[in-house]
Amino acid sequence: MLLSNYIAFFLFFQFPFIFFFFLVQCALGTYFNGGKCTMCTAGTYQDKRGQTTCNKCPSGTSSLQGDFVCRDLCPAGTFSKDGMRPFCTLCPQGQFQDQSGQTKCAVCPQNKFTNTKLGATSCQDVKPPSQGQNGLLEISSVKKPEKWRINVDKD
Repeated sequence: MLLSNYIAFFLFFQFPFIFFFFLVQCALGTYFNGGKCTMCTAGTYQDKRGQTTCNKCPSGTSSLQGDFVCRDLCPAGTFSKDGMRPFCTLCPQGQFQDQSGQTKCAVCPQNKFTNTKLGATSCQDVKPPSQGQNGLLEISSVKKPEKWRINVDKD
């Protein structure tokens, strides 16, 4: 047996993961770890084949496990199934979300109200002047100028 064959045989049995690495190119969203391809964890990505690490997503973005790209987070006042774009939904009336990247909105605490109908980022102490839907701030205190009023003569 030639010395080079002996060395290759020895290395194969002592360090089989080295041979595996050169024969297998791990897919996008995975990396080579401990002799096998492993999915990148949430918040990391791998956009190249055959790598030994995953990259951390930049600030304001994230990923799911096994992703090969990072996506923008849903902004405050919105939510989505995974907290990321492109399917962000505005928080409904009476609910708010003050953080980005969230999967649900919170209901305003008792005696607190949102200052918008949709997409609120906070709740306020201002109580609605009328008994409307809980959590919805209705502004009805705006007075119309006198010239806008319609005079109706009563007979």
